[in-house]
Amino acid sequence: MAQWLRRWPEALVLGLAAWLRLTYAFGSHPVEDEYFELLALRGLTDHVLPTFPSGLFHQRGLAAWYTLAPLRYAFGEHIPLLRAGSIVLALLLLVLVMRWGERAAHRLVGLSAGLVLALHPAAIVNVPRVRFYGLFILATFLVGMFAWKSARAPHRPRAHIGLAIAFGLALFAHEEAVLLYPPLLMGLTLAGGKAYWRTRAAVWVQVALIAAVLARGGVELAANLQAVAPLGLGGTAKPYLEPFADVADKWGVYRPFYTSPPYLWLSLPFALASLLALLRVRRMPTLHARLVLFLALFPLTTLAFLVFLAGTSWREVRYMLFVDPFWVLAAMLGMWWLLNAMPRPRLRLAVFGAWVLFIAAPLWTPAWNAAHTIGTDWQRPFHFVAEHRQPGDRILTPLVQVCAYTFGTCDYYFREDGFEPYVIERDGAVVDRWVGAPLIQTPQALEALLRAGGRFWLVADGHQIGTRYRLPTQRLLMEQFTLQQTFPDGLRVALAEGWREPPTYTVAREPNLQSGDFTLRRFERTATERPAPPPLHVLLFWDFPRETATAWHTSLKLVRRDGQEVAHADSAPANGLIATNERPRLPLLDAKTIALDGLPPDYYRLDAVVYDPLTLTPQGERLAFEWLWIGQAPPTPPVGLTHRWHDGLVLKGADPLPAQAARGAPFTIQLYWGADAHPTRDWTASVQLLDAEGRLVAQDDHPPLYGFHPTSRWTPDATHVVDTYTLTPPPDAPAGEYTLVVLWYDPTTFERLSTTSGAEMAILGTLTLD
Repeated sequence: MAQWLRRWPEALVLGLAAWLRLTYAFGSHPVEDEYFELLALRGLTDHVLPTFPSGLFHQRGLAAWYTLAPLRYAFGEHIPLLRAGSIVLALLLLVLVMRWGERAAHRLVGLSAGLVLALHPAAIVNVPRVRFYGLFILATFLVGMFAWKSARAPHRPRAHIGLAIAFGLALFAHEEAVLLYPPLLMGLTLAGGKAYWRTRAAVWVQVALIAAVLARGGVELAANLQAVAPLGLGGTAKPYLEPFADVADKWGVYRPFYTSPPYLWLSLPFALASLLALLRVRRMPTLHARLVLFLALFPLTTLAFLVFLAGTSWREVRYMLFVDPFWVLAAMLGMWWLLNAMPRPRLRLAVFGAWVLFIAAPLWTPAWNAAHTIGTDWQRPFHFVAEHRQPGDRILTPLVQVCAYTFGTCDYYFREDGFEPYVIERDGAVVDRWVGAPLIQTPQALEALLRAGGRFWLVADGHQIGTRYRLPTQRLLMEQFTLQQTFPDGLRVALAEGWREPPTYTVAREPNLQSGDFTLRRFERTATERPAPPPLHVLLFWDFPRETATAWHTSLKLVRRDGQEVAHADSAPANGLIATNERPRLPLLDAKTIALDGLPPDYYRLDAVVYDPLTLTPQGERLAFEWLWIGQAPPTPPVGLTHRWHDGLVLKGADPLPAQAARGAPFTIQLYWGADAHPTRDWTASVQLLDAEGRLVAQDDHPPLYGFHPTSRWTPDATHVVDTYTLTPPPDAPAGEYTLVVLWYDPTTFERLSTTSGAEMAILGTLTLD
């Protein structure tokens, strides 16, 4: 009893690890991938084999499912209790790590390794899941333990048997365990030398290991036989091997983890001790040095494979999780070995303990945060659908595993990009591999489905909508689906109730206007030049930095020529289906509708504003991007004229000019302007009355519509601009014949714009002053 009481530090480490992992297990929602495993567990309890509702055999984590099966039988689908099974395996791993560290060096070494692993945030959020991590990491560590024992005592059969069983468990927990074989061979040679390979048991163990690899490969091949693009070696969608592809990018994923504090202080002694042990290999290194190098082989070879040989899709730090216990224990043993030169044992213990606290203390906050991670409630939107759906309603979603877990099945697997690894062919149709739901992958297929009639629910998160579907599909979703509810973490539920004819956009332009970080690349709008025009539909195309952290909203404003706002439409872009902070594909679509009832026929302007909906702070300046005529189309010029200026300005016509005018009395002239190219400047027009000597008698200068419609925003296909000019001849002007001319000039430099014939002005006609 006294001996067990002395183990209270180990009990504290185990208690801390258990509390952190149980806090996560009981407080967090299942992650997206857990629903696959929950479906497979259902299949195991119903059909003895872990199968999905599609009937496909689930090969990954095979050993783990049979480990969790008793809990599934005993407690049903109580997810926290199913997660508890993985936590038990994680605690057993810590016991083994602490035991090995104590036997190899000192009790403090084992305790320290256990403490760092107990506080490992990645382990806290990955191991306590209804997945394979718990068994996979434990079996991997057992492979190392039994390999070391069998190499050091090759005539003991238990270690060899344990090695074969542990390797088989690791392989059938996850196929990544095949990466253990190369360091295993090197480690056995390092630890046992030639003497190990001379034993018959060593040969039989290798036969067993190779047989396990072949058996696991056969299971993988059989499970992926129906896949359109298999996941296995040489698969086109997510291949395991792409030698030397994107090496710098892949290293950039792992480097920050191992070279940033506090793990940097583990990596440094790990690297130094491993290097020193390697340099001493030929000089009969100590047993301690051999063990450090033996343990280091597993994380080093795995990291080298992931960086230099693995497919570019396999680049996450969690892929190193199964060899992290070797890394931590090797670092602890390495530091202990490096401190071996200290003359005083107590000083050595003090320095080692301070170093461990220097690592463990900064881990407490991320460990706490990891344990209290809530995660996304993926089922909540499906529960919303369950409450509001009607008989005959169907569901479109990329989250078919959550849909099937909630409803038992799912109607359609809706995904346009990146679906290849997740589908199989069945009866001539492509369906998802988990549920067997038909794949909808193109806007044409989606349109045909919606045109067939009925109500369709769309369930997805904004990031999925913004990245897994291309622009035509996103456009179709905005036109046909109405957002019903938004949930935390960006989950959306939208509903399509029968086919809706989309707006007919007759005008499309590319203004490329910038407001802060946002750029309006393009817009499309419906026609407005008709009596009693229908609502104005405008589709905006925005570009912006994908890293933006704010869910910006936009406002479309309709402004009359006196500058007064007469209507507006404010909303999130993409009809609320995609937020700007969800890293969507660009450009991001933004549909707006403005009612035009009761507006008098006239010229109007469209402005766009990007703003923060919480503070109403604009992102940048207001963008005036379109000028349009609303109502019955303006009349055509009664008098046709064709005068052209450089920079694209065209005088298309005028109202009949007055034949005579009274001195001192104003008279008006109405001109019809257009453009045959995009003018580059904001020009000002000047209509002048000249006497017979060419002297100026009267004039009216102003930019088009008194600045409301600057020439730099004119386009060749726009409605002509009808502008009125008022001239008042002086009362003392001599009677006689005068000439009316018009010209354009730059109001900032007074530079005149010449006509295409080289003249400075165009003659409109003559009139008589009496």
